[in-house]
Amino acid sequence: MSIELALIPIAIAIAGAVGNRKRVVQDPPNAFRMETRIKDARLLSRALETLGCQSVVLGEGIGSSYHQTQIVFEPTQSGAFDAIFIGDIGAEHAHAFLSDLHDEYARQVQEYVYTNLVTRARERGLVLENAEVQQDNSIVLTFSL
Repeated sequence: MSIELALIPIAIAIAGAVGNRKRVVQDPPNAFRMETRIKDARLLSRALETLGCQSVVLGEGIGSSYHQTQIVFEPTQSGAFDAIFIGDIGAEHAHAFLSDLHDEYARQVQEYVYTNLVTRARERGLVLENAEVQQDNSIVLTFSL
């Protein structure tokens, strides 16, 4: 008997989709805020580093930079992070950056879930028979008992 599971990155993205909405904040000057669907600070840092941005922990938030723009990821009451762009960056470029970041974050989440799932399955006596990456980047895992 075998069990088959599929890890689908698009489902992760849709499930947490909040949409990026721009709203002007008063301080600091020349800044604007965009909502994200990112909730895990550690995976956010990894995603930023994969995109070539260094990250620094700022209390509960994370600081980074993109070209000449500083970005502060600030946790919200909903558990997600808002991205506050400080500097000379247009909304289109900020949106494109967040789109790339969301894609990389979804990949990081998928990798994290995959690793934990395989580890927990092994602890419970299941054997991973096959891991197949599909065209849409979903992963189909087949375990045997």
